Amino acid sequence: MLDNELTAQAAQDSANGIRWDLTCLYTGPEDPNLASDFTLALERVADFAARHKGRVAALTPPQAGAMLREYEEISTLQWKIGTWTSLAYAADARNEAIAASLAKARELYSQADARTSFLSVEIAALPDSAVEAWWSDPSASRMKRWVQETRKFRKHILSEPEERLASRKDLTGKAAASQLFDDLSNSLSFPFDDGTGLRDRTGAEMLAFSRHPDPAVRKAANEAFLGVYEKNGLVFAHVFNTLALDHQVDCEIRGYSHPMQRTHMGNSVDQEVVDAMMRATRENYPVAQRFWRAKAKLMGLPKLTSTDLYAPIAEKDRKFSWNDAVSEVMGAYRAFSPELERLAKDFVDQGWIDAETRPGKDDGAFCSGSWPQHHPYILLNFTGQIRDVFTLAHELGHGVHYRRSAEQSLFTYDAPLVLAETASVFGEILLARKLLAQETDPVARRSLLCSRIEDALSTAYRQNVLTEFELAAHLGRRDGQLSRDEICQKWWDANAALYGEAVEMRPAYRWGWSYIPHFIHTRFYCYAYTFGQLLVLGLYQRWIEEGDAFVPRFLELLSKGGSEDPAKACEAVGIKLDEDFWRAGHRAIEALVKEFEEAVG
Repeated sequence: MLDNELTAQAAQDSANGIRWDLTCLYTGPEDPNLASDFTLALERVADFAARHKGRVAALTPPQAGAMLREYEEISTLQWKIGTWTSLAYAADARNEAIAASLAKARELYSQADARTSFLSVEIAALPDSAVEAWWSDPSASRMKRWVQETRKFRKHILSEPEERLASRKDLTGKAAASQLFDDLSNSLSFPFDDGTGLRDRTGAEMLAFSRHPDPAVRKAANEAFLGVYEKNGLVFAHVFNTLALDHQVDCEIRGYSHPMQRTHMGNSVDQEVVDAMMRATRENYPVAQRFWRAKAKLMGLPKLTSTDLYAPIAEKDRKFSWNDAVSEVMGAYRAFSPELERLAKDFVDQGWIDAETRPGKDDGAFCSGSWPQHHPYILLNFTGQIRDVFTLAHELGHGVHYRRSAEQSLFTYDAPLVLAETASVFGEILLARKLLAQETDPVARRSLLCSRIEDALSTAYRQNVLTEFELAAHLGRRDGQLSRDEICQKWWDANAALYGEAVEMRPAYRWGWSYIPHFIHTRFYCYAYTFGQLLVLGLYQRWIEEGDAFVPRFLELLSKGGSEDPAKACEAVGIKLDEDFWRAGHRAIEALVKEFEEAVG
């Protein structure tokens, strides 16, 4: 092979060079099209407000349809700008020009929100009869769900001047605090020697050490990683307190009686449904503890520590090249539905994925849906571990979910949070099914089963703990600012309920809350993971029972995006969201744990 051919082969065997191509949006922060779109967006918002403010109640159905269609078009232009700036920043947070573009985009959103805040206020104030008349127009009917969701919040919407002021103040309030979290987190580096030499590591690399075979390396890496966050604890605690107080004030002035009420309403689920799910999950914490005791026994330990939770149980876990990972995931998707594989394969073939690890890049993993007429993008940090393969399956699940819902409007494109993890978690289960079916080595199979259980526990039980912690912190913030020690203690207490006597938490783990972005960017997001895990176990069981006849119904569920209430959407595939259903999901996890216990002996 020639040198360039060898380089190309190396790139395919790892994730080096696997970067997304954003040039179809903008070529960079200096792209003149970006500057002109910033100007155009503000001009269109100003024109829209001048023509419609104070006149919504007088619109005929065709006029209402035209107004709503125009609002979607203006919002789509903002989404295009926001998509590029946020993705470019996630890929290279150290680029000051990109950071400036992101700040400008957030200011654009704030100004646009302030200028168009009249729309939700006036729509909420309309009599029911006037709104019902709108649905005779096709353009208005297409936005029916969004209008209904807006009116659902009518008791919590402020006056137009107040909404405009709140939107502008967010720019220097919670948006600024969130940006500080991102800027600081993405700027951190972690000096660490794993035995191959001291060098600066990324956060993703440090987290990957949680699966290192040497317990001393796992412990040292965890202490080094969280130690850096502890050193910056003053800032992270300040950001957390600021956003918790902002949320508290927002709830007070809008009349929300509970910190989670707004999230529940946005998800279109009753608090009783979420409470039942969380209660059933809490009751099943002993199932997780059984698994950790069995794993400790297998590893010859009296008890696991918090740095042993994801320790490999085989002498050497299988390493995956990027090509191997893609092949395994595509095969898993194909076994369920060739359509699912086709939608997922485009991400790899068309350059919609950023998978290599590098300084300045976001340490996590996500799928950005952009807007319905444009394809989504996926970011992850691929290090060759089996967990990275599951992450690829997970994020591609989000990607195909977005692509299936591309016929929805911009405002019903995103599934509600409680359904947002449906395809992603289902993709993980499909991958686990494939890998387990083709594994003949008992030791390797046991290791794979262990990994699958760890993922299920992380998605169902750990996310429940995160929700319990977040709620406790928000309730505690009502009594005054929380010190760093108080936040750490609430984190410790919430995790202690899950780990019980089965796992010893190391002191550094007190700072485990500090790097989790969901607490910063999306209030009470984490229970959606638990919801999604348990829901998907039910959907998977339907597939096992019904076979290929189930596939079209599952794909139809994905195509609905956010156009239906979750309970109604689930009923269409034979799922009723009651306490018995949640317990059935936990029984499926318990069955996996029992199989592992038997394998351990």
